[in-house]
Amino acid sequence: MYENYKNQHPIDTTALDAEHDVSYSSGPFALSTPGGGLYKMGVFPYLMPVWHTDWRDEALSWHLTCSLHAGLNPSVVTILRGPEAKKFMSENFVNNVEDFPIGIIKHGILCLENGLIATHGVIMRTGEEEYELWWHAPYLNYLFGLKDYNAELIDMTMKVFILQLQGPNCLSILEEATGEDLKDIDYRHYRNSTINGHKVRILRFGMAGTLSYEVHGEAQYSKEIQKKLIEIGNPYGIRQLGFSNYLLNHSEGGNFQANLSFMSALFLDEGFQKWSKQGSDEGEGEGELNYSSFGFDFKGSAGGDPMKVVFNPIECGLGKCINWNHDFRGKAALLEYKKNQKRDIVTLEWNAEDIIDVYASNFRPGEENYSPMDFPGPESMLNGSANWVLSTDYVYNKDGKEIGLSTSRTQSHYYRTVISMALLDLEYRDFGTEVYVLWGEVGSRQKKIRAKVSYYPYNRDNKDRTGDQVDVRSLSSR
Repeated sequence: MYENYKNQHPIDTTALDAEHDVSYSSGPFALSTPGGGLYKMGVFPYLMPVWHTDWRDEALSWHLTCSLHAGLNPSVVTILRGPEAKKFMSENFVNNVEDFPIGIIKHGILCLENGLIATHGVIMRTGEEEYELWWHAPYLNYLFGLKDYNAELIDMTMKVFILQLQGPNCLSILEEATGEDLKDIDYRHYRNSTINGHKVRILRFGMAGTLSYEVHGEAQYSKEIQKKLIEIGNPYGIRQLGFSNYLLNHSEGGNFQANLSFMSALFLDEGFQKWSKQGSDEGEGEGELNYSSFGFDFKGSAGGDPMKVVFNPIECGLGKCINWNHDFRGKAALLEYKKNQKRDIVTLEWNAEDIIDVYASNFRPGEENYSPMDFPGPESMLNGSANWVLSTDYVYNKDGKEIGLSTSRTQSHYYRTVISMALLDLEYRDFGTEVYVLWGEVGSRQKKIRAKVSYYPYNRDNKDRTGDQVDVRSLSSR
């Protein structure tokens, strides 16, 4: 069906020669509140497109060829360095920092004392007394200031870039770009290399569940390296990802992402709220963080109540990240939840006939249409119930009992279906269980859409180069 896919839509790199740096186009910040939101990072002149070619075309790339995503620039990156760096990590992160060799990453999670996820991201062990933390500030800065640690925080935001490559051809592209054999890099491991004479770091890691790598380097070379990867990647069928498909591959890959799939619980931490209002000479406190800090509202049938979309790591499938052999922020609450776990994460596959009926309601004169289910576009991303990832919807059993919450709904063009991630009561998490998702906000026409529990992660092509399945829930195991 996709015989000619590789040869379609070669990327014109002249756009990368423009005055505006498209590699710093980024993501949810530029899309909602340029220069504001969770962390002030300056105003960027270029807004990352929702898609580059077509969302369907791009959505095939990590399955068939290779995707290239530059939309996480600028990422919030912080270096933690000093004799008591490990002490700080152990006291605040849920992860095991004793068994953490240099050269690998972990999925670092910071929780409130009540066990809810405040923020999460990648931790890289880069030295005996050094860690590189992605997407943990500014909560990281707040926690660091609560005690006097013999260590320092160094803000690397705007100084480094990240490019993400995913799909079966990404290794070949990177090996040609670096001139090296990169097959020695195991999953979650990284090592240094060069592209176009510039030092880069190659990390084997990704969100879609396929063979994936990241390239990190100095920000001043980001555009040059991106252009080089595209030039090499064109014969391999490389595609640039817009913002929409970055979110889609999270749902396919089973990656439950803060402020995309669920809401950070930071708005519940009064100490952090007070700190963020006060500000500082270093610019760590940038104003109050609240439910709509990203400009996104989680709507749908369960929308409007922020407490519906905050979760702890165990129910999100991230329990394997937790090491119980040390004291950390939120441990007591998480131990209690572990004893009495109520819900677990699954993938729901939505019924095609019911979705067609939702669309068809727009073409029946005299009939109120259901809430839009457009996939995807600028309006569907930002206008409430029509947005696709940020819709949170109640899930019911056949008797009409509420049994969970669906989120991260998206359309998988490769699998030709609509999927979402959902947190369901434990008795309903078995493969094939039939449930109903309540579609439509309160006050609008609503419909119970049939769905069934399916693969988690949904991407069944998530094989690494050895043929072993990559379990995203164990990527940061102890």
